[in-house]
Amino acid sequence: MAVTMYCLDALKYFKDKTPIEIRDIGFEIALLGTSGIDPHDANKKLHIASIPNKTFSGLQLLAFMYVAWQSIDPTHNLNLDFKNEYQMALSMFEKE
Repeated sequence: MAVTMYCLDALKYFKDKTPIEIRDIGFEIALLGTSGIDPHDANKKLHIASIPNKTFSGLQLLAFMYVAWQSIDPTHNLNLDFKNEYQMALSMFEKE
């Protein structure tokens, strides 16, 4: 359920962003991911420059990346199994 809520948070955050801003966020998280993002360490707090003043857990950041890539290129395989959670979040977002 946490991934669904993180995806919903990302959808809300991206709502007023341009495709270029969403792409930049997705790319920044992906670049950070090349050095590793631990989704199981809730205590480690991560930051990215493209979303200032916000702190993320690893799992939350991966959910943001997943949502960003759904906008950028939904066919790209991120090796994240968030499809069901994303679909549920999208359904919730569309009802708001």
